Amino acid sequence: PDAVVRVSFTATGGELAAVGSGNPHNVDSFRRGKRYTYQGKAMAYVRPPKSAGKILLTASADGLRSASLELTAR
Repeated sequence: PDAVVRVSFTATGGELAAVGSGNPHNVDSFRRGKRYTYQGKAMAYVRPPKSAGKILLTASADGLRSASLELTAR
């Protein structure tokens, strides 16, 4: 639950707007696509396209299996 892992986020079909972890001591830019987890967690914010469609958000980290989430923009 308190792992510190560097996670890379990518978004296809939408824009990766920001990433974060809630760590109050981290001063890295929110605009980068990578973030170290804080208390085992990280988050990504996706900006949808101007038209409806599918957005694929993928998170990956060394030594861990990648995970993807498909979102629908309306």
